[in-house]
Amino acid sequence: MRWMKTIRFKPKPECLDAFLSEYNLATEKALEKGSIDSYFTAIIEEEVVYVGIFNKKETSENILGKGLDWLEKYRGMLLPYSETNELALVEDGSIVDEVKI
Repeated sequence: MRWMKTIRFKPKPECLDAFLSEYNLATEKALEKGSIDSYFTAIIEEEVVYVGIFNKKETSENILGKGLDWLEKYRGMLLPYSETNELALVEDGSIVDEVKI
């Protein structure tokens, strides 16, 4: 079974370029671990949205937890969400059906 996980976070506007440079390096390293089948990143208004497709190795590798720990190191470059005061919003779920082309 595969899972889709999203992490949303908001870099401070003045830190966006520097943060994305570090973020891209970290994301590529995580991909090398083998638990991420694919991912993409979107920037929607002031928010960065990471979407990852994970396989069963995610449970043992804990890439998502490591990613959240990594975000914490960059707290000074991020804006917390006003409603929760969290640096990131995380959602996940199993992929029930998918079509591969």
